[in-house]
Amino acid sequence: MCCKKRKERYYLDMKCDKTGKRLREIRIKTGLSQDKFAELHGIKPPTYKKWERDNNPVPAEPIERIAKYYDIPPGRIMFGDDDLKDDLQKTVMPKSLALELVTKLDTIYQKRQDVFDALLLKISHTHAEIIDE
Repeated sequence: MCCKKRKERYYLDMKCDKTGKRLREIRIKTGLSQDKFAELHGIKPPTYKKWERDNNPVPAEPIERIAKYYDIPPGRIMFGDDDLKDDLQKTVMPKSLALELVTKLDTIYQKRQDVFDALLLKISHTHAEIIDE
C-alpha cells in the first residue's frame, strides 16, 4: 500500500516514488514556478520542492487539493495512471489564468460586436440613401 499514517496525517510511502514527478508534470503544464505553484496550493515552497524531488513523503491532503483544483482524480497523481498526460492536456490551467482569458475573449468579442453593429448601421444607412435617390 502506498499510504501510511503518521501523526494523524496520511503520507505516501516512498515506494510511490513517482508522485513528485507527476506533481512536477502538472506544475510545468500550468506554466508556474515551483514557488508560485506551492503558494497557489497552500504549501510552503521548500516543502513542495522536496516533494517534487521525491525527497519527502507527500501528505494525501495537498494531493487531494491539487487534484480537485485541476479536476484530476487524486489516484492519478498518487499512483500514476498512464492517462494523466491526457487529463492534463484537457484540464490543467490555473483558474486565475482561465478567468483572465475568458475576460479577454469577452472584451474582444464585445469590441468586434461593436464594430459589426457600426458597420451594419452604416450599411443600412447607405442602402437607405441608395433607395431614396
